Amino acid sequence: MDIFDRLQYIVDKEGCKNLADFSIRAKVKYETLRGTLKYKRSKPGYEVLKNIIINIEWVNPDWLMTGRGDPEKKKDIPEVIENVISSEVYRKKEDRLLTIIESQQRTIENLSKNERKNIAGIA
Repeated sequence: MDIFDRLQYIVDKEGCKNLADFSIRAKVKYETLRGTLKYKRSKPGYEVLKNIIINIEWVNPDWLMTGRGDPEKKKDIPEVIENVISSEVYRKKEDRLLTIIESQQRTIENLSKNERKNIAGIA
């Protein structure tokens, strides 16, 4: 996959209606993109690649420049840590709620037993 194919992949994945929409999103001149992708007049320059990397956040810069690796960036370590912390907090809340439910269930069972004893004692 050459640089032209990688650029076309990004345009397609962005789901833009046309190249003009993508050029606005990527903050790259339409004429430059058209010349690069449609006519393959020249390979994209530094400014084009820089703007795509800055404005299309999911793009892996190494993949765009060299073709190595995955097209999409890996999650940043802080984002991964945030996800782990969030799931841990969720588990703790879930455990706490299960404990409350179990406690309430025991209370209901005890009240039911006491009520049956009271009814049996009255009769």
